[in-house]
Amino acid sequence: MYLNEKGITLVELLVALALVSIVAVLAMTTFNIGVKYNVTESAKTTMQQESNLIVSTLMNIHRTEKCYEIDNTTEIIITIYSNELCSEPVRSIEFDQNQFNYELILETGTPQLIKPEDINYSMTLTIQDLKSSNKYIHKTQIYRLNTTY
Repeated sequence: MYLNEKGITLVELLVALALVSIVAVLAMTTFNIGVKYNVTESAKTTMQQESNLIVSTLMNIHRTEKCYEIDNTTEIIITIYSNELCSEPVRSIEFDQNQFNYELILETGTPQLIKPEDINYSMTLTIQDLKSSNKYIHKTQIYRLNTTY
């Protein structure tokens, strides 16, 4: 046996490979968990933003228009009427994305044609991500401030 021998033995090589493999597996597992968490949180944030957009649009319409109607099937369609008789539709606003399923539940007793001067109501908006089982539920009151004294 030579005393000035340089290099590594097979056992040292196997130990080094085992340690590198363990560190690589831990790093990849941590990375995959982080990616899955990021995708889930991004979907939740997108659902919250979509919910906030729908609710703020409804509140704005309720506070400024004379009459409107909400149609809720797989999408949400808000039809705005120009007069108090609710006979002439002016425009409609549609919320429809292939990514989400919407469910808007109005308080019991809320008429189909809503006259904001006559009624305030509660609603529950549920948005479900079609790619995953994530749901976001937004409960709120839709009201019009009475500024006459």
